[in-house]
Amino acid sequence: DASGQPIPEGGSIPTFDFTKQWVTNKTYGVVFHVLPWLSFTGAWLESTQFTDNVGQDLNGRPVLGLRGKGTDLGVRLNFLNGRIGLSYVHFDTTSTNDSFGVGGVPGNELNPLLATPFFNNIDYRDQQSIGDEIELFFSPTPNWTGRMTYSTSSVTFTDFYPLLKVKLAEAQATG
Repeated sequence: DASGQPIPEGGSIPTFDFTKQWVTNKTYGVVFHVLPWLSFTGAWLESTQFTDNVGQDLNGRPVLGLRGKGTDLGVRLNFLNGRIGLSYVHFDTTSTNDSFGVGGVPGNELNPLLATPFFNNIDYRDQQSIGDEIELFFSPTPNWTGRMTYSTSSVTFTDFYPLLKVKLAEAQATG
């Protein structure tokens, strides 16, 4: 239960449909039409996934839920009454609390120096994705439509092993 005590056999466990009780995503966007053929776009998003409480991290606590946030900024061009369209979007998103395993060697070396040894090998890292998307749409006749897209992204992993860093500092202070 919430206080860490086992639920007695046959005990009443409140249940509910997760997807109807927890709103975990927010997205806000805007399209600003400057001219009939020119628009600017923007979006902000945030997402949270609650822990599944199946795994436990280095300290024996439930694995943290995934979190994310990001922005999209873009421009749209439309010509010939919408028969030709070009859009460009730049995005920047960050996700945190991605589960990331710690190898066995650090635990073997650090555990003798720690007041509380590793519970298991789950730690975390964050990642940032930055990229661009371009799309060209054309419809020369009502029966023919073409679309060309190009996208690129760069993913950078950051904040590796925040729990391990604390354990390492403790071991260094002890040793």
